[in-house]
Amino acid sequence: MRLLHTTKYTLEEFYDEGELWYAILSHTWAEEEVTFQDLTTTDRPVNFKSKNGFEKLRKTCLRAKEDGFEYVWIDTCCINKQSSAELSESINSMYRWYQNAAACYAYLADVIFKPIQGLDQSGFYWSQWFRRGWTLQELIAPSIVIFLDQSWAQIGTKSTLSSVISKVTGIPKIILHGGNLDEQSIATRLSWASQRQTTRTEDIAYCLLGLFDINMPLLYGEGERAFVRLQEEIIKVSTDYSIFAWSAYSTDKGHSGIMASHPRYFQDAATSRQMSSSKAWGGAASIDSEGIHMRLRLVPIDKDEDMIALLPCRANNLNLNAVAVVGFRIRKTAEGSYERHKQLIFADDKVAVKYAPREICLQRTNMKQRKRPTPLQATTSRNKIATMSLPDNGADPNTHSLEMKIDSGDGKDHMTGIPLEHGPDHSLTNPDLGETLMGVGTWLQEDVLVHILLEHDADLSSYPLNTGWSPLDYALINGNEAIAKFLLKMGGERDHINPKIGDRLLEYTAVQYYSTDAIVRLLRNHGAFPNLHHPETGDTPLELAMYLWHNREGLVGLLLQHGADPNATNLMTGETLLEFAVREGLEDVVDILLKHGAFWRSLSQYEGCLYTAMCQRQLGIVAPLAERGGELFSALLKKRTTWEAALQTQDHRILDCLLKHTHTMPPQLMSLLSHEELYLDHDFIRVLLQYYPALIAIRGLVSAHLHNAITQGRVDTVKLFLDHGVEDFDMTERNLKVLALRWPRNAISELVRAKCPRLREAMVSHAPLKFALIQRNEKLVKRLIENGVSGWVMTVEDRQSMHGALIPGNIPCIDYVVLYHALQWGNHDVVRLLLQTQRRTPLSLLTVRKLLDQCAMVHDQRMRALVDEELGWQERDSLPT
Repeated sequence: MRLLHTTKYTLEEFYDEGELWYAILSHTWAEEEVTFQDLTTTDRPVNFKSKNGFEKLRKTCLRAKEDGFEYVWIDTCCINKQSSAELSESINSMYRWYQNAAACYAYLADVIFKPIQGLDQSGFYWSQWFRRGWTLQELIAPSIVIFLDQSWAQIGTKSTLSSVISKVTGIPKIILHGGNLDEQSIATRLSWASQRQTTRTEDIAYCLLGLFDINMPLLYGEGERAFVRLQEEIIKVSTDYSIFAWSAYSTDKGHSGIMASHPRYFQDAATSRQMSSSKAWGGAASIDSEGIHMRLRLVPIDKDEDMIALLPCRANNLNLNAVAVVGFRIRKTAEGSYERHKQLIFADDKVAVKYAPREICLQRTNMKQRKRPTPLQATTSRNKIATMSLPDNGADPNTHSLEMKIDSGDGKDHMTGIPLEHGPDHSLTNPDLGETLMGVGTWLQEDVLVHILLEHDADLSSYPLNTGWSPLDYALINGNEAIAKFLLKMGGERDHINPKIGDRLLEYTAVQYYSTDAIVRLLRNHGAFPNLHHPETGDTPLELAMYLWHNREGLVGLLLQHGADPNATNLMTGETLLEFAVREGLEDVVDILLKHGAFWRSLSQYEGCLYTAMCQRQLGIVAPLAERGGELFSALLKKRTTWEAALQTQDHRILDCLLKHTHTMPPQLMSLLSHEELYLDHDFIRVLLQYYPALIAIRGLVSAHLHNAITQGRVDTVKLFLDHGVEDFDMTERNLKVLALRWPRNAISELVRAKCPRLREAMVSHAPLKFALIQRNEKLVKRLIENGVSGWVMTVEDRQSMHGALIPGNIPCIDYVVLYHALQWGNHDVVRLLLQTQRRTPLSLLTVRKLLDQCAMVHDQRMRALVDEELGWQERDSLPT
């Protein structure tokens, strides 16, 4: 790794990254950036400092040096881009470099931030920095990101601005606070890049490598193929099917391969999430020369050869305002594989479960000609009359899709009798769907059909080899209590184990496919066991209810009532039900589990749950955890990390929830509050003073946060401090200057109204003229001067600040003090008034000039012009020096 020295502007190589302490820059490229060649050529002192990009480099080094860093990494000059090997290695390492940096400076060259105006008028929301591809990983990877505006003034940090950044980028706040990326689906992560651009087409793929922990060679010139390669690499290491849950714009209705060509197709995929039961749908997809092989549920479409392929994923269907299974339309090509339609389709779960998973091969990229149906397929497709006539015309019923003979409309019982009378085996499996007639009958919920099949000695325990679903499975899937009860009575296996996927009946049907209350009770009455673990995933039925349905219509409570263990642990992950419910933000599930006896096995486990809930700002979870935490919660209230997490949430409700359980101010919290750089909003301060009003007496603590409130123009917060009894308003030169320069006149007037009399009393009683200056009230200043009322007490601070402006023997009279502050605070009208009323002598003219040079407004050209005009600086050269 190559780093830039912040003082010498020299590049140094480091081979052990583990011990490095450095800052890093995130920015958007501009013209004439300083490059690696600029810093390594012999004549570089002449060349690179004359480039436009040197100022950015210099300011980065200056800020890093002020923050204690000796080295900084800047992509423009720390990578030799003329070496393709080094460029490839650097891009594959870049996420790690940003992740390991002690601080990241995000320089927003198109933002001008003024605290009194706030972010709305600064251009922060529309900055190009949020639109570029490379800055996505530069935002997520570092633990600390400091945002700087055009003039290198600090806007805030990733932590303090997390709510705003989340709205701008779509990235959840838990990720901005350091949450685990792997807990976000592939589609969700790709959606974050959907609105971003890169200069080169390939970079939209290469800039995402770190988000998926992928390493792959760079091939500039391959175009959109780079993003396809990235998806292929992700598929090789992930079983997350949400990578296929992309959708084109509504105007693009064509077909394509299974791979998206650009992240923009994931724009609406932020909510796409893989079902935890996805392994039961076929496990990981595989890639070969033919395409992508996967197991999907295929739903036939009436009067069409196309089918709908359903993914083991759910997403928000905005049209229905509900969560639904996602899929897409597919059609077969001449080569025997499939291509997909670019639009997504949403399906209800009860539709999805009627169709068994089938392995298909989908093309990776655009292809080919659609295969025409055979005459036999065309004849039998949804055609009741043709289906009934097939046996009479000599067709072999054992070679046809028996499902089509049944699922054709009214009269299913009559039609079923036809093939049975012609001699087909009623246990014959469908060669396309692999279902037995009994399976199809129970799937279609036909009571008469089931009775007919049983009259022909159908085997209740038989199941097709490619699905493993028994007739009882189908009855439970559809929530058909009558058929389920009848099959159980006739000997159906209540603990049937699907040989293909290893699921037991209660787990796979009653929970995964959302059976009714009556079905669950029916199974319990017949001895089904609710705490069996899935052999592959380790899930229990209760876990599945949480994973799949998030307690839809109380299924979790129902299972708990029927003996499910609330403290069950996933055999594969070791995660408890309570930990999962907290992580997923399932407030009602957490409450149900706690009421049914769920508990924490250790302090660290409880701390993890509480911290997760606080980071996600889930007050509905934090509250019950605090109320039921007992000694564990009391122990955490003594830890500094607990209060750090509470403050980082920027949610006063969380702080209120914690303070409710304290009796004295926690010293750990007091220590955190003493940091001047800590930002507390109005509600945070209100909650603190509500529980511990004595904080107002701690002058050092109050003055720091009061100054922050004044600096940021927060009138309501300043009022809050005054209303809670701040005895003497902190009228330091620092605060007065902020009031004078940054606060609008109406805000100051609002501050001194009746609700906050102490400020008015302090200013009017002790310094009416200073009060008038701060308000920029020229009329009041003039009236006070004309009446000889200054009320200005000469302070030590006044004498010290004016010391450089006084010549030997000159007395710091009140007139000069007033003029000095008017100059200092930029009160142009008041300065003009004072100069017009002042007696002019060589000594007074020289004093005024020195006052102007001494004050902070020395660079205010308008002020200098005003003084020149009023005092006639054409005589300047004749003045004594």
